[in-house]
Amino acid sequence: MTSGNITRGVPVGAPGIRYTKTWSGSDWPTLPKATKPALQDPVYWRKSRNGKVKKKLDRAILANNRAAIERYKAESKAIRQRVVRRQRERRYEDHPYTCSIDVRLDDVITLYSPFTNYKLVDTWTRLYGGADPAFPAFSAEDDYKLIERLKTKVIGSTFNLGVFAAEFSEAMHMIFNAANRLQLALKAASKGQWRRAARHLRPAGSASKDVRHFYTKGRTTSANWLELQYGWLPLISDLQEGAKMLAHMTEYPFELKLKVSLSKAGSVVSASPSNTIPLGTAVRRKSIIARLREVDVPQLIGLTDYASIVWERLPYSFVADWAIPIGNYLAARGVAQALKGTFVTTDYRNGFVTGLKLNNNGWYMEDGGPFNHKIIKVDRTVSSSLAVPKPTVRTFDEAFSWRRAANAVALLVLRGSAPKGVLR
Repeated sequence: MTSGNITRGVPVGAPGIRYTKTWSGSDWPTLPKATKPALQDPVYWRKSRNGKVKKKLDRAILANNRAAIERYKAESKAIRQRVVRRQRERRYEDHPYTCSIDVRLDDVITLYSPFTNYKLVDTWTRLYGGADPAFPAFSAEDDYKLIERLKTKVIGSTFNLGVFAAEFSEAMHMIFNAANRLQLALKAASKGQWRRAARHLRPAGSASKDVRHFYTKGRTTSANWLELQYGWLPLISDLQEGAKMLAHMTEYPFELKLKVSLSKAGSVVSASPSNTIPLGTAVRRKSIIARLREVDVPQLIGLTDYASIVWERLPYSFVADWAIPIGNYLAARGVAQALKGTFVTTDYRNGFVTGLKLNNNGWYMEDGGPFNHKIIKVDRTVSSSLAVPKPTVRTFDEAFSWRRAANAVALLVLRGSAPKGVLR
C-alpha cells in the first residue's frame, strides 16, 4: 500500500501559490528482474617444467561466462522493453486509488471605504475566507441510471423481455379494444351519428352513455390519460427498445470492455457570501469500466428476473415507485446479477474558482491581484460485482413532478366514488 502527501508553496492565507496533494492506493504490480549470473573465475595457476608457477586462463570457463553475460543482457533488454510497452499502453492491473489535489493562488488586495476613508490591505483568504467548489452528491437513483447505461452498452437497449411477456396479454387486449372502438366510431360517423361516435371512442369503463355531467367527462379524460401513460407509451417504448436490442445483438464482435459515465454540474461557494461573489465551475463525474468475463443473457433481458416481473404485475406498483424507486432498484439488481467480471468505479470531481468579485458592501478594490482555487479529487474502487445501493425515499418535489401529479389526479378521479349510473 502506497500513500503520502506533498505540500509546496506558501502557508494558507499568505500571498502566492500553495500546492497540496494527498494520495493512497495499492502499489503498481512489480515486474520480474533479470538475475545476474554467477560467473566462474577462469584464472588458474600452472607449474611449468622449470618449476615456475604461471597464471593461466581457462578458455572454456571464459566462453561460458561470456554466454551467461549475453543472456543477462538480452533478458534485461526484454524486460526494459516490456516496462516501456506497459507504460505506453497503460496495461497495469486495476487497483483502488484515492487522490486529492488542491491548488490555491492568493494575492494581496487593497480595499478602500469612501465613508470612513479607511483602507484594508491583506489577501483574499484572510479578509473573506476565499471560495471553494461545491460538488453535487450522487444518489441511489444516479447509480441505477449508470447501471442502466451499462446494460444499454451490452445489449443495445433497456428492453426487458420478461416484463414485456408478462404484460403481453394486457397489451393485446388494449389493442383489440382500441381497434374495436375505432371501428364502431367510424361506423357511427359514416351514418352521421357524431355523438355516438365520440361515445365509442371512450375507453371501456370511463363513462356511461346515459349520464351527462362534469364527472362523466372527468372520468373519460382520466381514463384516456392513464391508458396513454401506462398503456400505449410503454408498449411503443418496448417495441422500439426490442428492435434496438435485436439490431445490437446481431453485431459482431462482442465488446468485453465497456465504459459508461454520468456527470452532474456543481457550483462554487464563497466563504463570505455577503461580501464576495465567486466565479467558476464544478463538475462531478462517475464512471464504470466493465471488463466482462460472462454475461447471463436471459437474466440481462429479464426472462429470469422474477423479482422485476412480479413487481411490475402487482396492482398499483407504479404508485409505490413514485415515492420509492423499487422498480429501478430491482432492474439494476438484475443487471448486476447478469454481469460477471471486473468493475472499476471512478468518482471524479473537478472544481475551479476562477475569481472573486466584491458584493458592493461599502468597500471598493483600489488595487490587487486575482484569487484562484482548483480542487481535483479521484476515488477509484475495483470489485468483482456491481454495487447496487438500496433505494431511498424521494423528496416531495421528486415524487410529484407535473406528469406524476397528473397521473395521480387521473387515478383519483377514475377510482373515486362516482354518482349512481357511472361505471366504476
